[in-house]
Amino acid sequence: MDLITPGPGCFRLTIVLSCIFIFLHIFILVACPEIPEQTNPQKPNSTKPSTYYDVLGVPLFSSDEVVKSGYHLQAKMRHPDKVIVGNKERATKEMAQLNEAYEFLSSRDRCIYDLKLGSSMDHFIACQDEYYKRDFENFKRKREEERVEREEKLKAEMDSIANKKRRWGKTALDEK
Repeated sequence: MDLITPGPGCFRLTIVLSCIFIFLHIFILVACPEIPEQTNPQKPNSTKPSTYYDVLGVPLFSSDEVVKSGYHLQAKMRHPDKVIVGNKERATKEMAQLNEAYEFLSSRDRCIYDLKLGSSMDHFIACQDEYYKRDFENFKRKREEERVEREEKLKAEMDSIANKKRRWGKTALDEK
């Protein structure tokens, strides 16, 4: 059999994979929670940023670290306490936009937002995977803390019982 010539099951596999991809794409776009509409491309005469990434001044689909550093840099420049007296009202609005953009891009909804902006399915899967790993690590850490706390309580209770037994034992010996 030649490697270039497709086998009898190749066509069926292609159709199945295409259907799965289309189903996932429709599920993500329709069934997932709605995301704020900021997906319009920026108009030439518009001064309003078109995406949350633009608000933070970072490239599309940036990593969490880049988003965080972009937020801190923009916050230092636009904080109402750091601007000229006459621009405090505008700076307050810009700071509110920065906070909204950073909170949103730090949430799980960011993966869906990126997909709507045109990221690849691989990026979406990696993004979701990152959040699941983070959730699992938080779960493991919390579970370990609870285990240590239970052990400490049990040890304290055992020590209390041992102390009571010693006191009771001494009193019983003293009476004889």
